[in-house]
Amino acid sequence: MNITLFGLGSHGDMQPYLALGLGLRQAGHQVRLASHENFGEFIQDSGLDFSPMRGNVQELVQKPEIQALLDSGNFVAITRFTAQASKDASIKW
Repeated sequence: MNITLFGLGSHGDMQPYLALGLGLRQAGHQVRLASHENFGEFIQDSGLDFSPMRGNVQELVQKPEIQALLDSGNFVAITRFTAQASKDASIKW
C-alpha cells in the first residue's frame, strides 16, 4: 500500500511521524512523509520518501507575532494563526 503521512511542527513533533513511517515501511508499505522543506534531509536520511511543503516551522515560531500569541496563551488565536500557516504550506508536487 502507498501511504503518505503529513507531519507539521517542530523537530520533536516529527519524531512520532518518522517512527510510524518506519514501522509501516517495515510492514511492507511504501511510505512518504510530507513536511516542511527544512526536514527533508532528516526524513530522507531515515530512509523514507519525502514530499516538501512550503515553509519552515522553526522560522515561523520565531516571528514576533506568533511569539506574542504564545506568550498570551490565547489558544484560539494561536490556532487561527497556525491554521493559516498550514494552509500556506501546500504540498509542492
